[in-house]
Amino acid sequence: MEVVSASRLDPDLSNQAQDALKGALDDILEQYLDLVHRYTSLHQSMAEDFASGFLSLARANFSNHSRLRYGQDFYDDRMQALTSFYINPSADESPHGSDLEQLLQDTISVTTIQPVSQNLEVEQSMVKGDPAEVETDNVSKHSIADPLNWFGILVPQALRASQSSFKHAVTETVPLLANLSNEMKPYDIPTPISSTALIRLDQRRVAMASEDVTSLLRSSAVDFDFYEALYRHFHAQPELSLQESQTAAKAASLLRSLNAGYEVQTSIGGHGLVGVLKNGAGKTVLLRADMDALPVKEDTGLEYASKVTMRDNNDTVKPVMHACGHDFHVTALLAAAECLAKMKDSWSGTLIVLFQPNEERAGGAQAMVDDGLYSKIPVPDIVLGQHVMPQRAGYVGCRVGNIMSEADSFKITLYGRGGHGSMPHRTVDPVVMAAGVVTKLQTIVSREIDPDQFAVVTVGSIQAGHTENIISDRAEVRINVRTQNHEVRNRVLASIRRVVKGECEASGATKEPLIEETTKFPLSVNDPEVTNKVFKSFEAFFGDRFDPNTSCSTASEDYSILGSTQGKPCCFWFFGGTDESTWDDAEKKGRVAEDVPVNHSPFFAPVIQPTLGTGIDALCLAALTFLKNP
Repeated sequence: MEVVSASRLDPDLSNQAQDALKGALDDILEQYLDLVHRYTSLHQSMAEDFASGFLSLARANFSNHSRLRYGQDFYDDRMQALTSFYINPSADESPHGSDLEQLLQDTISVTTIQPVSQNLEVEQSMVKGDPAEVETDNVSKHSIADPLNWFGILVPQALRASQSSFKHAVTETVPLLANLSNEMKPYDIPTPISSTALIRLDQRRVAMASEDVTSLLRSSAVDFDFYEALYRHFHAQPELSLQESQTAAKAASLLRSLNAGYEVQTSIGGHGLVGVLKNGAGKTVLLRADMDALPVKEDTGLEYASKVTMRDNNDTVKPVMHACGHDFHVTALLAAAECLAKMKDSWSGTLIVLFQPNEERAGGAQAMVDDGLYSKIPVPDIVLGQHVMPQRAGYVGCRVGNIMSEADSFKITLYGRGGHGSMPHRTVDPVVMAAGVVTKLQTIVSREIDPDQFAVVTVGSIQAGHTENIISDRAEVRINVRTQNHEVRNRVLASIRRVVKGECEASGATKEPLIEETTKFPLSVNDPEVTNKVFKSFEAFFGDRFDPNTSCSTASEDYSILGSTQGKPCCFWFFGGTDESTWDDAEKKGRVAEDVPVNHSPFFAPVIQPTLGTGIDALCLAALTFLKNP
């Protein structure tokens, strides 16, 4: 800094004028030194405030990685309070700013100030070049030689070292911050140069290295009217397991009509189909939806309710309904496929959208794999899926670890001796035998399984005879078992066999019962590393409408076979479909179980919005978590 000294005053001035001017200069210099001191204190306070804040944040959140929120949100709040302070304030920023500024302009020649506090690394980097060559009245950007050193003023070394994402912090030109999904963000530092200001810090808001995810989704939004109409179509035209031909054909046609580059392959493992969108180097992410419906007569009263009947695999005519929400799954995945295709410039990698048949019978995923799925498409790095559930619409739930139960189903045939209904003493009644089996099975969970463990044994069907005056010679009992622990599963299955055989022997059965496994669903387990990354994306987007600690569902899924057979990690989540007012009213009355229809109910009718929009957003967010520009 060059200050006008007394020796350079005009000698023609009177002594009185010179004394007055010297006094004014002394006052100005004193004010200047006071301002420099204030600046140094403010700068040091800012650095300490940031460091303290980040450390407090770390202590509060590092124990729960799924809720870790350092970066953009915290940074923005800090910068609102700790930016744009001036050594030379203007009149509207300081009560004394105008007078001081005018004095400085009239009497002091200002150049760039050298750092006052040498222990602040940021100052070392902010003063660049020859002061004589600096243009005044201009704020220009420049690069930072050592961005990690600059970043160190804001984030302590211990915090930086504990976050793997910070290893990417040093780049050629700019320092970086980490956002919630570990994307890196550039931070622009202006060169503090002004003819009237001694120093100005104009900290600008952190900008995303890639487009903001929320803005990206909105800018790539699909035509909701079209997809809502498509959902109504699928709901009104359900198809039973292994018969999803029209649903698959519709999905394949729509994928091709996008003209986005999807390579579509059909008839995999039955009516399964896939669309593969290759978009440069990067991860391969598979998004999955199931297509089949259930043999349920719909009683929702909806304008677009299903009136369809079909012949099942036993050639029996059955009413058909999308009572499990697979119509939502198909529609949401088709919309997500379009949305992600629209934003291809913002991600890199390979996207697979897979539409699976026969989920309800637990055979679709394995059938697709067995039919050479991965000889036709790339093996994914991550498998992702979702399910609509009887929860508040617009809400999303997930968890690390077990997310859905293991399931085993059996058909048990009990053998008696048939005869006339008036002569039971001449028969061995399989209906009474079956009744004994059903009653005794209910004691397995209540009397043999630790109350801290989960298990369900459900008898869903009993069939015997065709008319009232004939005692049948056999009965069929169909059983469904749910567990979330392999040891518990093995104990329950062993108990079922013991009970059935024991009751048959006690009833005088004519031969050993036949126990046949009909379906088996694996235990669905969310990979911790993959799921925690999805958590960050969901938390940032859905906020308090996302629950990272949702309960493990008692229902079951076979989607994980698409990953487990290849040794690849999976993540699955739920999104609610119950109208919020309906849910809140039922919860207030303590009647959620009675008033909120669940999956497989003839009354199951998720509201179209915000359910569909939430499903689309969740799929896109999860995919974008791993499909990033290199």
